Amino acid sequence: MDFNLFPSLQKNGKEKENMASSLITALSNALNNKGEIKEVTTTAEPEIENATYHRENGLYQVIDFSSKGVWLQDTRSGKTFEENNLPKDFLNSLTNDSILRYQNGAYSLEEEITEDFLNSLVDIGTLKKIQETFQKESGILQLDTTTKFQVEQRKEETTIVSFANGAKTLEVPNALVPYFTEVGDIVTYQNGTFKREP
Repeated sequence: MDFNLFPSLQKNGKEKENMASSLITALSNALNNKGEIKEVTTTAEPEIENATYHRENGLYQVIDFSSKGVWLQDTRSGKTFEENNLPKDFLNSLTNDSILRYQNGAYSLEEEITEDFLNSLVDIGTLKKIQETFQKESGILQLDTTTKFQVEQRKEETTIVSFANGAKTLEVPNALVPYFTEVGDIVTYQNGTFKREP
């Protein structure tokens, strides 16, 4: 499908109409040939068995639904995969951001963790205020952007991180730290929030 449209842009109305018609035809052809596109994608990146993603007692976040099941993200590794082997009743009880536990070959819904996770989310306006306050009070912008921090303690509202070989610490609002961060994890400060290193 050729989307190289800009060289052909001209001020003539008829040419614009032809270009729009060509674009619609190209998109239509692409949609009609979606089987071919899937085959190319599958060939480029082989599908991995879901069993390789399952961790006993592991937690997984529902990030989307598919025609066959759900897309899950491992809360530790961040890897995503499509899970197609869920009972229909169980699948119908799930929503985006539900937290599931994999144990003894099956998933169960972690209602308390899901509720706590959802309660930890803040709107973008509140997040911006938290970021601004943290930057002013902590002096984090004075540190090198490659500084690595180790999570020392998780509290109800804040997380304590250390840096400079443990000599210095910062108290960070939990809104700026990934929810599933654990003591001992290494994080870096990027674009106003902390990111957990794999």
